[in-house]
Amino acid sequence: MKIVLDTNIFISAFVFRGKAAAVFDHCALREELFVSQWILDELA
Repeated sequence: MKIVLDTNIFISAFVFRGKAAAVFDHCALREELFVSQWILDELA
């Protein structure tokens, strides 16, 4: 499965380590994650 996570998920996962972190960890370990240049620019 291909998954693209929203910018808010990345921020929540790395800053607050709540449910968003659990979603990110699950997806990173078990699925194929994709990120766009737009999301990378928004994170920067």
